[in-house]
Amino acid sequence: MEYSVEEVRQLIAAQGPALLAWVRWLGFINVAALLFVRRRQARWALAAFVFIVATNLPMVMTLGVVKALAFPHLLVWIPMLIYLTRELRWGDIQPQSPFGVWVILYMTTCLVSVIFDIRDGAQYILGDRGPIQISNQVPYGVVAVMALCALAMIIYIRKGKPTP
Repeated sequence: MEYSVEEVRQLIAAQGPALLAWVRWLGFINVAALLFVRRRQARWALAAFVFIVATNLPMVMTLGVVKALAFPHLLVWIPMLIYLTRELRWGDIQPQSPFGVWVILYMTTCLVSVIFDIRDGAQYILGDRGPIQISNQVPYGVVAVMALCALAMIIYIRKGKPTP
């Protein structure tokens, strides 16, 4: 089945404001990498975003908003999380800099998405070919999970630094 852009918008809107807000946040945090395009880590994030758009857009247009959309995210964001964690831990990115703050927000967003994507991917593999379902209560939970993930990342990164 083929979906028009308008039909895809309707499919996302049918899931309620939570999914729309999450999709907008994903777009914003990824496009914000353009502010730091001189940094190789931001260029990798932009390359990951281009790959995800290039793979997910055709999937959405043919399959709709289904759980299979998780696979490109998992393929790209897990390695990005490992790479950026290493960069932060080794001091190639200063967490207190504007770039470091963006990296932590980006990583937190990727981590939250990976959590949902693991669930969605597993459900797809187990035969659930239905659309992505997201509760309107999720944004509050996502914000809490993002805050906890960011805090855990900062603590982990700080433990890798020698004390002055």
